[in-house]
Amino acid sequence: MKKLIALLMIIGFAFIITACGPNSDYFKLNNQTVYYYNNEPLVINPYQEFKNNSDWIKDLSMARKNNPQNYFDVKVEYRLTGSHDSFKKLELSESMIKFNDPKKELGDGLSYEFKIHFLDKEEPNEEKMINYYGVYTFKKSPANVEAKEISRKVNTSYNLLNNVVEYSGEDKLTPEGFASVYDIKYTVTLGENEISVTDGVVTFTQVGTYNVNIQLTTKTSDSSDAVSGATGTAGGGATEQMILNLSYTINVTE
Repeated sequence: MKKLIALLMIIGFAFIITACGPNSDYFKLNNQTVYYYNNEPLVINPYQEFKNNSDWIKDLSMARKNNPQNYFDVKVEYRLTGSHDSFKKLELSESMIKFNDPKKELGDGLSYEFKIHFLDKEEPNEEKMINYYGVYTFKKSPANVEAKEISRKVNTSYNLLNNVVEYSGEDKLTPEGFASVYDIKYTVTLGENEISVTDGVVTFTQVGTYNVNIQLTTKTSDSSDAVSGATGTAGGGATEQMILNLSYTINVTE
């Protein structure tokens, strides 16, 4: 009798597992290091993760793969890695993962496990939702903008790195110092027009609001890592290049 009961329990447990169907399937994202910036909220777009990692999903239209925000609602759970606590639901902000004070809410250098669930908007069946699992390590960026908005006069020039701060030891890096640590990409726009940048310097020929984005990518040499001291590590011990995206605006007047 005891053997029969034990057998029935095993069969029941197996039925419960199989009944979960696709809901038990998780796509494992690569471990990622995410950098946050001084006095800025941290925002992660879960739909971007979906778009970047949807090839594994069978029988899903390209429209849904390319524009998941139109077809799926998203739910997110997370917990501190290694805590063995239950996953807790994360309240989203307009379907975005958002932390208003990331240093306080996440800490510096701590890792968190995330479960990201996508439910069909027309048929929100949790047994058929699409699931992702990933580990994010959150770090304070070593480079930050000094001001989110600055002012300049028309027909003048400005070195865009003058509004960016990183320290090497006790000394603030100069624009030349940045070039020794990072590969630098500049994007400056005025309205719909992209503005030319030469060696990090932009010349303002028109009044208006210039939007600046600076992408800093750590150089791969050991010497640059030693200067910066800020490269993250991915799973397996491989060195991960740090990529920072800094943005601010320049208001140019007469």
